[in-house]
Amino acid sequence: MIGRGLAALALCAACDRPPARGCDDDLTGVWRGPAGAWQLLTTRGGRELYPIDAELPTDLPAGVIAAPATIDLPRGGAGAITRRYERGARFCKMTGPARLTACGGGRLTLELAPPPPPDDWERCVGAAAAPRVVALTR
Repeated sequence: MIGRGLAALALCAACDRPPARGCDDDLTGVWRGPAGAWQLLTTRGGRELYPIDAELPTDLPAGVIAAPATIDLPRGGAGAITRRYERGARFCKMTGPARLTACGGGRLTLELAPPPPPDDWERCVGAAAAPRVVALTR
């Protein structure tokens, strides 16, 4: 019972975060988007986002398994969205560009090009995805 009370208290404390006014604010916490929730961590080098909900592509080729994506956003530079794919005994770590474009009013705007599975599994290379805009809210 005490554990449930502490969990509820932690959730309420997270709800009291002031809305982000700009990208220099502390953006640490849970952010929600169209594909589910993400945990944003602030590090010395920048920011990292990890999916909380199942965030997986739905249109994978037969026999291909995808791991959840991670997003790295270094301070003052271009970031990356990374996903690992598996087909049989072969693994490929694929990356695409990621960029934090706007922050404010409790909203983050990202430009992401989530990497598709590789076309060439021996060299782990494939076509680049088109960038898309993703909005996350607290």
